[in-house]
Amino acid sequence: MIGKIFINNLRVKFNVGITEIEQETPQNITFDIICCADLDECIKKDNIDYAVDYRELDNQITLLSKGKKFQLIETLADAVADVCLSNKKILKVEVKLFKRLRSISCDSVAVEIIKSK
Repeated sequence: MIGKIFINNLRVKFNVGITEIEQETPQNITFDIICCADLDECIKKDNIDYAVDYRELDNQITLLSKGKKFQLIETLADAVADVCLSNKKILKVEVKLFKRLRSISCDSVAVEIIKSK
């Protein structure tokens, strides 16, 4: 059975943007992530070893933020999608990324990437 795992409002500090200050100062980036996975084994066995471990995804995405800078939110969202797809249990992922902007008249800008294996 294919199911969806939702990770909502994951906040990680990244250096992302095209200005000097954006490249030098980590910003809170918010992610909504939907992972599609085959859930049969984890349901049958009720065991984390057969499930998508969302804590591990959180750790891997946080690791991505260490020492890596991005100019575009599109590139960052794609890199996060690749992190998710590196998990053998995940078949498809949707990553929506929100970045707050003070320089324009809106709360945030967003991009969504959808990738499959």
